[in-house]
Amino acid sequence: MPFRSIKKIKGSLFFKLLFSIIVIGILIQILITVFFRGTFLGRQKDRVHQHLSNYANYIVKDIESQKTMEDISRFVKGHGLRVRFEGKQIAWSTDKSIPGFLQVRRRHHMMDNEFHPIHYKDDFYLLYQNQNGIYLISSDANSGFSRALWGLILSLVGITFFLIFFLIIVKRTLNPLKYLMKGVTEVSTGNFDYRIQKTGKDELGELSRAYNFMAQRISEMLHMRKQLLLDVSHELRSPITRARIALEFLEDGKPKSNILEELDTLESMTSEILESERLESGFGVLEQVRTDVFDMINRFMRPYIENGHVQITKETSKLIYSPVDEKRLSIAFKNIIENCLKYSDTHDNPVQILIDSDDRVVKIEIIDHGSGIPEEDIPFIFEPFYRVDKSRNINTGGYGLGLHLVKKIITAHKGEISIRSELEKGTTVIISLPCDKNELY
Repeated sequence: MPFRSIKKIKGSLFFKLLFSIIVIGILIQILITVFFRGTFLGRQKDRVHQHLSNYANYIVKDIESQKTMEDISRFVKGHGLRVRFEGKQIAWSTDKSIPGFLQVRRRHHMMDNEFHPIHYKDDFYLLYQNQNGIYLISSDANSGFSRALWGLILSLVGITFFLIFFLIIVKRTLNPLKYLMKGVTEVSTGNFDYRIQKTGKDELGELSRAYNFMAQRISEMLHMRKQLLLDVSHELRSPITRARIALEFLEDGKPKSNILEELDTLESMTSEILESERLESGFGVLEQVRTDVFDMINRFMRPYIENGHVQITKETSKLIYSPVDEKRLSIAFKNIIENCLKYSDTHDNPVQILIDSDDRVVKIEIIDHGSGIPEEDIPFIFEPFYRVDKSRNINTGGYGLGLHLVKKIITAHKGEISIRSELEKGTTVIISLPCDKNELY
């Protein structure tokens, strides 16, 4: 889990923006440093050298104006300095940590010079020579460390405030993306009524408004499509009934039989469309009764069991109860079994139905050994009028409403249905239904 969270953070838009700003900041700092060193320091080196020489000259004059060694020590410490002096008759140092002149000269191979700035062991020194002797001047280490420490603390505080400010601004700027992600999730689950309420005036705000318009148009088109199907289904009821009545006046024979078969198919299609709409609209209220699931499926499957096409296995010794509408579940299970039988050879490998339960759900697996379903078709298998066989030959797959109705029935029972399939090996339909509160005995 921690690795997954780190990977998610690294892939987030906020992290990418933060990383980009840090990299840009570093590059800007490098460019400024190169420009400063190449342009400013290169041209101003002599002037800086002169200022340091004047500063050293003033310090030395002030030191030589002191009357006693105590006055010198007080002056040097008051200015946060460390000084070593070596003359012809006297030598002194205000701090033992200052290196000797021989060490500095040997390290830098220096010749006698009136003034020279040097680096020695990570410290900066001013070497100044006049007629009285040689001075080695440096800032007080403790004072420098204190200033550096405060500088570091202030820098860290500044960086922290910058990051907090950056986080607030970016989070607020990218807030519409969170609502867009939720909207896309809602649309993927079939909820086209979700709208993004908070939209800004920037590009993300325009994208949010475009999403709302898109969702509204899709919702309207789906509603018109659904309404057309319902209207056609309702209108077909009367012609189908009149056609059946008219057929009664024909003599029995193959033409009459073929026409009746087509009328049965058409009537079944309209019934499934209307039943699906009733379940979705809420008017088709389920008549749920606490039922023994194993006994119920046995009754549904009795004709298929008797001819050897189906085998049922209960994988628990306990009784399994669930609140179900038997009439509608019968439609669902028969639809699934008819599909299994249509695409598999049941002589040697009958369709297997496995029934099990835990403390929450009844799990039913329906397994065939048929031709299987291509992986790219599985996500759309429950869509209305979707057919794996694109030729839409009714002899090889009906008209694409059966599994759509099955999903509606299972969902109305607050259950779930999914499909696993592998070409040339078979398909497994997995149904989960809620257990009764006192389901296991």
